[in-house]
Amino acid sequence: MNKVVHLELLPIQKGLMGAMRVYTARLLVLLSVAALIFCLFISIETGLRRQFVPSLIALMLLLTTMCVMLLVARTWIGRWGDRSDMALVLIGNHLDDQGSFRDAAIHYWRALRKNPFNVVAYNNLAYSILSKDGGDYRKAFIYAQLAYFLSGRNKAASVLETVGWAYYRHLGDLDRSEKLIRLAITMTVADGSAYGLLQSLYHLMVVAYHRGNQVQAKKLYDALRSIEPVTAYDFVARNGAERIAKHWINTTDEG
Repeated sequence: MNKVVHLELLPIQKGLMGAMRVYTARLLVLLSVAALIFCLFISIETGLRRQFVPSLIALMLLLTTMCVMLLVARTWIGRWGDRSDMALVLIGNHLDDQGSFRDAAIHYWRALRKNPFNVVAYNNLAYSILSKDGGDYRKAFIYAQLAYFLSGRNKAASVLETVGWAYYRHLGDLDRSEKLIRLAITMTVADGSAYGLLQSLYHLMVVAYHRGNQVQAKKLYDALRSIEPVTAYDFVARNGAERIAKHWINTTDEG
């Protein structure tokens, strides 16, 4: 099944992280300015009344507030700028390639705990669940949708493919599934890449087969057979395609 092309998502992830740092910094600046104005107002008010002790307390509150804001800014912005979450995703990706799907999912979860806005982790985790028969497809659909919306306007082919497969697995929506998977295949071919193409062709073959379009399904089957499987997901896809092919061959023989 479709292995996520994590490298094409890295620019999206980088842009998202940069945006989060900017908006967080702006929010903290606004909060700091508001706290500064409030504390200055109290300090001036108490000073005019010659209440020096309250004035001193107000200044101490001002300094404390500014220190807290700086610490929070450093912690939050530093956390979202930390690339250790992507290191966990890349480890998970490698485990996926080796067929250690459960261990890969654990690393994706750890990445999301470090950074709840990690597009690649959501996408890979969704696909990992979708790749198993009888998985929690509702959760996978949610994760796929999160990756879809967090990735902004420029959707990566792997994100489109994962969402398309989620529409089939969770909702049985053949129309949306076919539309998104076809778009993902078009983008992959246009980029001159064959990585993940075998799995996308398999997914489109499954959709065509369940539409009752065996002619289209057989064409897709012939196309994916020309691609050499590389990753564990490729072999899963090849085996799934072989099972479908045997089914229609047996049906033809019985007829």
